[in-house]
Amino acid sequence: MAVGIISATGLYTPPATPGTHTIVATNTTDSTKTASATVAVTDLAGVLTHHNNLARDGTNTQEFALTPATVNSAIFGKRFSCPVDGAVYTQPLWMPSLNVGGAVRNVIFVATQHDSVYAFDADASPCVTLWQAPLLNSAHGGSVGETPVPTADVGNGYKDIQPEIGVTGTPVIDPSSSTLYVVSKSENLTGTFYQQLHALDLASGNEKFSGPVPITATVPGTGDGSSGGNLAFNPQTHNQRSALALSNGVVYIAWASHEDKDPYHGWILGYNATTLARVKVLNVSPDGSRTGIWMAGAAPAFDSAGNLYATTGNGLWRHGPEGQHVRCPRGDGLVHALQPGLPRHSGSGRRIKWRCNPPGPVLLPDSSSRRSRQAGPGVSAQSRRYGRLLQRLRFGHQCFAELCRIPKLRVFLGYACILAESAVFGRNTGAPGARRQAQGF
Repeated sequence: MAVGIISATGLYTPPATPGTHTIVATNTTDSTKTASATVAVTDLAGVLTHHNNLARDGTNTQEFALTPATVNSAIFGKRFSCPVDGAVYTQPLWMPSLNVGGAVRNVIFVATQHDSVYAFDADASPCVTLWQAPLLNSAHGGSVGETPVPTADVGNGYKDIQPEIGVTGTPVIDPSSSTLYVVSKSENLTGTFYQQLHALDLASGNEKFSGPVPITATVPGTGDGSSGGNLAFNPQTHNQRSALALSNGVVYIAWASHEDKDPYHGWILGYNATTLARVKVLNVSPDGSRTGIWMAGAAPAFDSAGNLYATTGNGLWRHGPEGQHVRCPRGDGLVHALQPGLPRHSGSGRRIKWRCNPPGPVLLPDSSSRRSRQAGPGVSAQSRRYGRLLQRLRFGHQCFAELCRIPKLRVFLGYACILAESAVFGRNTGAPGARRQAQGF
């Protein structure tokens, strides 16, 4: 039986074994007087990426404190709040036992549309700000007069993000190097637009690896916005909505658009996590248009072999080696799997035609359903009205679903519109729909 230690000052040090612990204190002069309390001790390494892991299934099997018995209106609720300088579209990240300023703390990281990143003490009430990193000051690569992008300078005037656009995609943390990766968006006094990849030290918010680096890319193509047979990434028109991902030493970043303002394309770029050198480039419609990678803010998913999975929205893309173009009706798109080591252009994507403008995919383990155990791991994704479970192992290079007859293992109940990534718990999966309560299957 694991035993913790209570110091003379009353500080409890739990045993190394994770789980729920009951602390019993007995009066040393009167053994009839005792008191007990229950505490939960986790060995969770942190919430370091969107939806907890590379499969994006949203599970946390190391949560012991939050249970149906403890999550109720009587004892569960707001503990504290922290002021920030702009709107927060990112998922907060959490890192335990981080040494900040000589003290070991649990830390929450938050990024804002005002191009700032904050580190807060996760346990202090009232709020304690450990550091703030203004990503547009000179220490973080900014110039005089550089600001987050005013909403009026992008999009079609719908103001879906307002009043400014800075950090939209959720950052990702590398615990091995104590680094947080985040993308800023900005505009200077002359109307020049920038997107930059920052690598911030978790303990201080200072830049690492000679960062930041400007985000640039060009691929061969004749699609919307191309010039002279080449298609360049445009930092003004492209919306870095998806969460960042880190896999096998590469930071992956994806883009869509602001309010379908043309021209735009779906891009995925990969950067070496220690040098910040760009090492991977994928444009999913170099000879077409649109096909943005929105994913409702989700990050690309990765399987154990390092294959990348992402979903795209409406657009026009090249279909097959003959160069025939297929027009996606409203809400149509693709599911992509990018295999490591393939060429660094659009031909490297394994493609599946998909009727959706979908959130990000979730990779399901073998045990998630009877049929996926028989056929291999699956991919759960949502369209505008349906959720689908596809056989992951049957995805073929440059192979569309209609041509390859990739089996749909399951079609979930239709919603008015599904705008959120699904989550997995045991043998069940589900997602909320717009104007509908969450449902599980």
